[in-house]
Amino acid sequence: MKRAVAAIVMLCRFACAQIEIDSDIGDTGAIADCIGNIQDEEWTEAEKWCEKAIEEFKEEGSTEIEGHLKLSLVLNKLGKHKKAKRMLKKAVKINPLDVRGHASLAMAHEREREFDAAVTAFSEASRLEPTNLKAKSGLASALTSAGKKEEAEVIFREVVKGTPDDAKSRFNLFMSLKSQEKFDDALIEIAETIRLSEAEGNLQIESAAHGNRGWVLQQLGRKEEAETEFSIAKEKKKAAQVKQEEEHRAYVNGEL
Repeated sequence: MKRAVAAIVMLCRFACAQIEIDSDIGDTGAIADCIGNIQDEEWTEAEKWCEKAIEEFKEEGSTEIEGHLKLSLVLNKLGKHKKAKRMLKKAVKINPLDVRGHASLAMAHEREREFDAAVTAFSEASRLEPTNLKAKSGLASALTSAGKKEEAEVIFREVVKGTPDDAKSRFNLFMSLKSQEKFDDALIEIAETIRLSEAEGNLQIESAAHGNRGWVLQQLGRKEEAETEFSIAKEKKKAAQVKQEEEHRAYVNGEL
């Protein structure tokens, strides 16, 4: 079941990633240069400006943690993961009421496979902002990794209830059910995942959904149906790769 857990964590990270960087902060001072260099993927320069931004906020007596969040993002890009986690711990101390700090720290714990700590941090993020479904998805993911699958399922269902038309949320619930071998319920959710991913035009999820439905059908002895699903999954995966390459060329040519 390790692949099932990994898929849940991966898709949750897609959903949760913006918690680290979303902000209403202004575009002046060192933080503007920090953000600009991040956008340009100039990581060494970004590290320098993010550190300056932290000093500026400190001098102002501000509890704004944007500099710490951005710096942790940069440090992770530079492979300095332990330093990034230290930055996030400082951010939580500076402003323990900012949900972004707790959620980002939780993801740092997950990166180092400290799943109980990740559960604690995501739980605090969810407590601070109960309507934040990204934080809830993160908590469910961390619970799954910590082996608390039934608790995770409950939260995944809450997320699906809050985002009924989101294919990623539905797929995460499916993977939770699959990991518990609740195959009948899983087949219901994966059918809905495929419908939603088709509507979204999300070939990546659609491919994964067909492949996983094939796996479940295989476990149930429905081999012919399973082979059909595996074939569809391969076709969708190829289509997703072509689409990704086209989007990349368009980006390079300045068309996006």
